[in-house]
Amino acid sequence: MLGGLPGVNGASSQWSNSDGQNDYAQTPLGKWWDPAARIVNPDPQHETPDVLTQLQNANGGFVANYALRHPATTREQRQKVMSFYPDGSLAPLHTLAKTFAVCDRWHASVPGPTWTNRLFMLSGTARGRVVMPSPLVYDQPSIFLRLFEAGRSSRAYYGDVPLALLLSDQRVGDTSTGYDPSRSYYPLFLFKYLAHGKENDFPDFVFLEPAYTMGPNDDHPPHDPIRGQRLIAEVYNELRANDRLWRTSLLVILYDEHGGFADHVPPPGAVPPDGDNVDGFAFDRLGVRVPAVFVSPWLRPQVCGELFDHTSLLKSLTEKWQLGPLGARTAVAVDVFASLDKAPSLRTDPPHEPERRGHAACRVSARRDRSRARRERIGRAARRDTGADAQRARGEVSAGGSIDDRSAVGNLVRLRALRAEQEEQRPRLRLVRIVQAAHARRRAGARIRLAWRWGGAAGQHGQQCQDREGARHDGLS
Repeated sequence: MLGGLPGVNGASSQWSNSDGQNDYAQTPLGKWWDPAARIVNPDPQHETPDVLTQLQNANGGFVANYALRHPATTREQRQKVMSFYPDGSLAPLHTLAKTFAVCDRWHASVPGPTWTNRLFMLSGTARGRVVMPSPLVYDQPSIFLRLFEAGRSSRAYYGDVPLALLLSDQRVGDTSTGYDPSRSYYPLFLFKYLAHGKENDFPDFVFLEPAYTMGPNDDHPPHDPIRGQRLIAEVYNELRANDRLWRTSLLVILYDEHGGFADHVPPPGAVPPDGDNVDGFAFDRLGVRVPAVFVSPWLRPQVCGELFDHTSLLKSLTEKWQLGPLGARTAVAVDVFASLDKAPSLRTDPPHEPERRGHAACRVSARRDRSRARRERIGRAARRDTGADAQRARGEVSAGGSIDDRSAVGNLVRLRALRAEQEEQRPRLRLVRIVQAAHARRRAGARIRLAWRWGGAAGQHGQQCQDREGARHDGLS
């Protein structure tokens, strides 16, 4: 995804893999504007045994593993495992990475699948499990619970299936503290209304999940990656359009895992988060590198070369707001907030829209949310249904059942299917301000998107920064 950007430890044509018969070098993806080129099918494997095979012989097993798992694939299909996007071909992601901060040593927390890495991102551990699906026995405290205990607000916005519900305290709450997450889950299209509201009403931490099954925009093969690029542009544009919110926010664009695509950097060792080991992996090694982009008007353009994994975000939040513990890995993680190079003052140069470069890139000017009446109908319907999906989902997951890969909880998919007819009849809100036709290709796991406010109590964990209107906000320290 970011291998072709200048200044990063990116792709190199000098490095290659072999399937036993042919060599495959890292080369730019050809005809990346063509849907046939950007679709990767069949899906590269990224379960823990597959990833460990891919990392053998100095990361020399990516193509061989793909050929082993999918022996009928052609040379062209196998080359896609090694290819990368040239600079500018993914306009939203590349523009934000070059305008703000990109971390080119950000590794997945585990050489394994989506669930395991998502659990590390939200809680610092997967309780010894690397196999998907698995029983829902993730009773460790989550970042959401720790924020509640510290008096901080949070929300989760989901495209169709909220994977945060894997965590027990997100399904049933926590009776000892009185934590009830039932009103903290909202459909993703409602994020626009939150971003358009007052800065003081924006939660301290917002977790955005893409759609995985219903109109998927999660960048997971074989889904069309252009939808993920649109989502990045939409979220950025909504934050950027609200000047007061923009000045006090950080947007993080992050992938769970590498999705089976090649990288030449061997993952280093890691501290096990706890003593749990259910599936035979010791959790003593990080996973393959994934894209990590930090967007804020208080950041200089930079490539940060510190070693991070998903628990580095938890470490930063723990330090910033003095949260409770989130496992041994989080305790020793590098604080990413402290590692980023801050701008001396509020930047006024960031674009109001991600740079639009590449083949057939264009701005949608005639599709601005349909009509006022339709927006009002959607808003009224959404307010009625705000907590309904999350409440039903918690009930479905609590009841158990089969769980599918590609970040889809089987029970919740069935729930959404039951509502499909109603959803088809309801007008859909268009958040898109940019349609980026310089299309993307999947190079990592399902994307996580987070936005949280940098602001806190005056004087805590940051310098005071004076904005142009005289209001004071916490800095990015």
